[in-house]
Amino acid sequence: MEHEIGQPHSQAMTAEAAVRIETRHGEGHTYDQDGLRSVHNHEFMDDPSFRKAYERGVRATGRDYEWHWRVHVGLWVATCASRLPGDFVECGVNRGFLSSAIMDYLEWDSLGKQFYLLDTFKGMDERFISAEDKAAGAVEKNRNNLASGFYTSRSDEVRANFSRVEESFRDRRSNSGNLAASPRPEDILSASRYELFDARSGSR
Repeated sequence: MEHEIGQPHSQAMTAEAAVRIETRHGEGHTYDQDGLRSVHNHEFMDDPSFRKAYERGVRATGRDYEWHWRVHVGLWVATCASRLPGDFVECGVNRGFLSSAIMDYLEWDSLGKQFYLLDTFKGMDERFISAEDKAAGAVEKNRNNLASGFYTSRSDEVRANFSRVEESFRDRRSNSGNLAASPRPEDILSASRYELFDARSGSR
């Protein structure tokens, strides 16, 4: 789930700036993002496959939340899970930063799995926030995330993002010669490879 990181959606780094990340992240360079500070090796940020997947996540949101370590861990977990039977579920997809990165990194079209993407599209349901979390300010944080635009209410925009994911896979397959000039419907990435659920209405 995409959690708040103390930086409003409107103030985060732009997508254009995100693709110009300096590629020097070995020993002696400090990693200091998203609540984690380390002087140890973080050369994963220079890996072309990681950078490509991360940039796809940035395009999904239009902003870079500086989630490199978070996404790195997510991609590692997703890679491990991809070797197991079953499908994927993300609870709290928001704009689709992490799920977009995962689908790009794993070449989702090649796995034959479904990715179920769930969200309320109105923030956390306050009926289910525990008394402990309420005392810690979870209700106020939730409302602030909605007011700032960090939590999106536009399920149509999120659906459009994943439609672009489908188009990207289709283009890659076409460019590699896997599609004929007049492709059969079954040769194109099926929309059923992902399902976006709007928990407000239970619709897909």
